[in-house]
Amino acid sequence: MKNNLKNNLKNKDVKLIWVDSNAASGWREITEDYKAAACVVESVGRVIYEDYDVIELACSYATSFIGNDLPQVNGTIVIPKVCIKETIIF
Repeated sequence: MKNNLKNNLKNKDVKLIWVDSNAASGWREITEDYKAAACVVESVGRVIYEDYDVIELACSYATSFIGNDLPQVNGTIVIPKVCIKETIIF
């Protein structure tokens, strides 16, 4: 899938492989051979939102509760599509 397109993935279970920033705190030495690196992340979940710029995954998805028929989600993450390197649909 090409990044930055709306792919109609809503309500599908996916694994996204994407690149994230890497942060550190505290003092550290920067040696001559120091190299900065981004993190490669694998996130798995159900797509609950998608537009041309971002995709939102939910790690937990409940279809109904007693007395409530609306789906509920927990553990969500919004990922910019420009960061996504690979999308695997289950």
